[in-house]
Amino acid sequence: MPDSRLAAWDAALAELERSVIAAEAADDDTSPWTPPAGLGPLPGEYRDRALRLAARQAAAIGELREARVTVSRHLAAVQAVPGGRSHAPSAYLDVTG
Repeated sequence: MPDSRLAAWDAALAELERSVIAAEAADDDTSPWTPPAGLGPLPGEYRDRALRLAARQAAAIGELREARVTVSRHLAAVQAVPGGRSHAPSAYLDVTG
């Protein structure tokens, strides 16, 4: 049973990593994950894989944080540019372009 949970975690992390690369949202569910109660300790044979998954998760979180900072800076720059359009209707019609 722990292997299936690790496989699910592995698949979820792979999807998250693809999403970071593609700059797409992986999942709309933002509720925090809570481990099921009563599982007991992780069997030793799964330790190395769980540690690798935890490292990948930490890396993905770091990438998301960096991306959020970059997007925030870009948004601030865009919002700092004054609007150049007036609210008056256009004075001409571009029929060639």
